[in-house]
Amino acid sequence: MTYNQYVLNSEIQYLLKKNKDFRQLWIDGIRTGLSRSQRYDSDKLFTIGKKYTRKDVMRQSNNITNVTAQNIGGYYFNDKYGMIFVTYKKSMNISKSIQYEDRFLSDRILHYYSTNNRKLTSKEVQKFFTDKYRLLLFVKKSDADDNKDFYYLGTCSYIDSSARQENQDGKPIVSMNLRLDNRVNYHLYHLLTD
Repeated sequence: MTYNQYVLNSEIQYLLKKNKDFRQLWIDGIRTGLSRSQRYDSDKLFTIGKKYTRKDVMRQSNNITNVTAQNIGGYYFNDKYGMIFVTYKKSMNISKSIQYEDRFLSDRILHYYSTNNRKLTSKEVQKFFTDKYRLLLFVKKSDADDNKDFYYLGTCSYIDSSARQENQDGKPIVSMNLRLDNRVNYHLYHLLTD
């Protein structure tokens, strides 16, 4: 066997030869996957404007450890990336301490809040201020219908001197402005903000 080659196990090989319904479903699955892959830029880790779940992002960013998606919260840093997840319109049923007021100031600037109980000196907040990590921004409109998909809006960077120490529901929190490297598509911007 050589590298860059896939080999099917003997059971699948047998079913492909002997069961024409299985073979047709297999072919349909391959064609569908290839067709859907045309929607994405295969030269990039993520495609701007396409949807990803937290689990997709963790898997595609090659994390060394398997991070459970629900343990991520608003952001996660590995050794290369800072993956930022924003729910634009928060449910009123959640605790006031996590009703962050993240908002677009324009189609290129996002006013962003850290998780609560963080200060400007917190190690994870300091990661936003360094060039060591590529910041990847994922935004979804709301938690309505338990939608787990976030739109990838591209890379962004911290705007110098924009971080502020604030309090939310009696807990310290840091706000900052992030500049996207690419403007948010007009229609997607209005979908998220209206």
